[in-house]
Amino acid sequence: MTPPAHIDAYVTASTDEAWRAVGLDFFPDGSGPDTGFGGRSIPAAGIVLIGDPRVGEDYLHEFVHVVLSPTLHPGNAVFNEGVAVWLGGHDGHPALQMYPLLRKYQSDHPTVTIAQLLHGGAPGGSAASDAMYTTDALIVQAIFHRSGIPGLLRFAKVVGSSDSVLARLPEFVGLTAKESIDGWWRAETERVASKGQSVVPPVRR
Repeated sequence: MTPPAHIDAYVTASTDEAWRAVGLDFFPDGSGPDTGFGGRSIPAAGIVLIGDPRVGEDYLHEFVHVVLSPTLHPGNAVFNEGVAVWLGGHDGHPALQMYPLLRKYQSDHPTVTIAQLLHGGAPGGSAASDAMYTTDALIVQAIFHRSGIPGLLRFAKVVGSSDSVLARLPEFVGLTAKESIDGWWRAETERVASKGQSVVPPVRR
């Protein structure tokens, strides 16, 4: 894998200012709660936009997108966002800090399924959004733990929606026909949240 020859990073006081730095006076962000702070990236152009003064230039999530996406061309959003959260965190927090929050979300919403969450239709507002991104990271970490980089590269080639990913997930995480994806999701969350287990490689800063 060849790293990008150059990355342009714009550190600003808000996401609106970050977009204006690259010539966009208005950009319709995703639906849901928005604090006005956060990171964005334009991987094809090698641009990282960091509009969160609480994190500053240490917004590793978006750097992961810029480094990996142009080379891997991931076929599904679970891999794309999962790797970025696993390696670079979410909303300024490393993945290890997000797993206990996912466990709390599951406890607060005992009937929510992983499919509901990945479809974006689960209850809970911003907590559901955080749980969705953290679930992506949980899946990526589990695949890496089971089959390493080769397994992740195969998973990146799964093309389609979250339904396509969930249909293939048992083979990537080693589920039997009698085991449910939702049961695995909650059990794996409990395991990593309670033991603090992570196989993410150390990030050099």
